[in-house]
Amino acid sequence: MTTSTGNPEPNTPPTRLERLTRVIPHWESLEGGHVAGASNLRWNVTYRSTGEASHAGSRAQQTSTRRRQFRVQRSDVAVKTSSRLQARMLSIDTALRTRIAGVSNRALLLTSVVLFLIGFGVVMVQSASQPGDAENAGDPFAGALRQGGVAALALIAMFLASRATPRFWNRFAWIGLAGALLLQLAVYTPLGYESGGNRNWIHLGFISMQPSEVMKFAFIIWAATVLGSKERLLKGWKHAVIPVVPVAALSMGINLIGGDLGTVLVMATVMIGVLVFANVNLRTIGIVALSGIVAALLMTAIKANRVMRLVHFFQVDCRTDKSEYLGLCWQPLHGTWALADGGVFGIGLGNSIEKWGWLPAADNDYLFAVVGEELGLVGTVLVLLLFCVLAVALLAILARARGTFGRVVAGGVFTWLITQAFINISVVVGLLPVLGVPLPLMSTGGSALISAGAAIGAVLSVERHSLAPGEARVDPAPRMPVPGAAQNPARGHADAASATASARTPRAARKSATALAERAQPEPAPKLVDWLPAPTPSEYETPPATER
Repeated sequence: MTTSTGNPEPNTPPTRLERLTRVIPHWESLEGGHVAGASNLRWNVTYRSTGEASHAGSRAQQTSTRRRQFRVQRSDVAVKTSSRLQARMLSIDTALRTRIAGVSNRALLLTSVVLFLIGFGVVMVQSASQPGDAENAGDPFAGALRQGGVAALALIAMFLASRATPRFWNRFAWIGLAGALLLQLAVYTPLGYESGGNRNWIHLGFISMQPSEVMKFAFIIWAATVLGSKERLLKGWKHAVIPVVPVAALSMGINLIGGDLGTVLVMATVMIGVLVFANVNLRTIGIVALSGIVAALLMTAIKANRVMRLVHFFQVDCRTDKSEYLGLCWQPLHGTWALADGGVFGIGLGNSIEKWGWLPAADNDYLFAVVGEELGLVGTVLVLLLFCVLAVALLAILARARGTFGRVVAGGVFTWLITQAFINISVVVGLLPVLGVPLPLMSTGGSALISAGAAIGAVLSVERHSLAPGEARVDPAPRMPVPGAAQNPARGHADAASATASARTPRAARKSATALAERAQPEPAPKLVDWLPAPTPSEYETPPATER
């Protein structure tokens, strides 16, 4: 409170304007200035059209009516710019900071570990594919360029999928499933061809793709949509089993006819996973799992090559029996030798010996062996830790997911990626027979990496739409005040005109308005992220309206 002469009255607390004047000295006016508690960041924004040069050092004061100066102070950090372009860039920077502050820790953890796995995979694929690229394409870095381009497409797919809404997924789930099934059936048309003993690839112009990888993602989204729409009916076995199990069986049958036993195994675990995370009766899940095992054994017995692989795995020890060295023991032995050659710290990045024609599919199914040879035990443990962190991040999002749709999407992607990583690593170390399953997010292959990226994006979409009310992001940063432009109170900013009108309102009316605002927004304000403290009521006089 001040007197008519401008001097403060004794024993009266300073007004908000006077406190801000002390915080930002050497400035004549605070027109348009305000304090906004948005996203746990406090901003003091001051605009001056008459302008005054920076007070740093002993520079003389200057007056300019042509230049507009902005001063933005956050906490104790002050930045001063002298042009509209710089002020706009500063506004964008503050918006980005607030956007990042509004992202949950679970989403940040998942995004970080996925980026690390994809980047690590690009480096290792470049090393593992060097011999083949140097011989075929004449460029030893062709594999890195190819995998880098695929990784960029995977990140774009992840971003686009993360921006989608559950309504979008529900609307296009059936279309995606139908398209994936048609692509799988196209394997048995002139478009399809055989690779590595399995007929599971198709040519589409100048690109090749593996439809079974697209089917995994499409099946998870479709199953989440169907089970979510029948959430209250899942106690009955008919609604839980039909149509999820028949569609999964159709997809697995198409893969099994083509000889891709590894994809069938992954698809079966994904099917069981979506039923488990949809809270289907355990008895029903047990019956489905038992039926699947019986069907897999029958389909395995049809083809002699599959029976020979299983019998050989349980009866022949490749480390002592040399009779099958040039046969079924070739891949397991060279994978084991690659891990043994690496030791603790490896023989150096790019120095692998087994990749030079000794280890088949070095950049795909046996990429983990190349990691062990070049980076040693340290590299393999790092890969295991990264997949453990990936599992933790997916489970954290799964635990917070709302509704059956969110749980099935997060749980299905978790089952898919972690099961596939477990099978791949188990094959390399000799715990399972050779199944031809790539290492997710790391091995070469465009359709596998892009599908996995889209699946991660779908999980991020679930996380974005599963935030608790206290975690909802506030749209965001305070904008630069512009003369004559009214601020939007709905975005959490105080309008200068409304502040002036409030100052002229009688004292009783102001108290009533303050009481209504306090009841509308409970205190204290929730924390958005762990490392940013929540604002307390003492930091602002009237709590700003929070966007809900």
